[in-house]
Amino acid sequence: MEEKILFQYVMSYKAYRRAMISCRAAIAAVAAGALAALCVVSIPLGIVLAVAALFVGALAVIVSLHREYTYTVYGARIVFKKGGDDRRASVPTERVTAVSYKSAFYEKDLGTGTVTVTVRTDKGGKKRYRMKHILDAAPCVDYLKKTAARNNGATADGE
Repeated sequence: MEEKILFQYVMSYKAYRRAMISCRAAIAAVAAGALAALCVVSIPLGIVLAVAALFVGALAVIVSLHREYTYTVYGARIVFKKGGDDRRASVPTERVTAVSYKSAFYEKDLGTGTVTVTVRTDKGGKKRYRMKHILDAAPCVDYLKKTAARNNGATADGE
């Protein structure tokens, strides 16, 4: 019998991170301009440093284009999959102990954030999994918080 998918998030840098790619390109251009302005005494050195800054900025953009992550929440498990190298982690929801949501300053304008899921390991320790750059994560966070509360022996309201 096939499990029902409750929530699924695909975070693709190609489609989603356009705003951050533009930001990285702008930072590289500003850094190149600043380096060129600082090296007014030596124009060839300023040109070389400016070109190097643009190259590093372009490299950062190209590297970020090939990342894709898929986060799938089923009724009984959560699957974290990394695109290019087919690495996958599957975690039973009965082991979820804590869930948090955090939005970085550059993600607030995009309406996204990072969901951190803390789970118990087989040896009694804890491990954290991060679902990065999730858009509209509130329903998933609520569901996982209720699951964590149930697993910890409390109600979802924290009573």
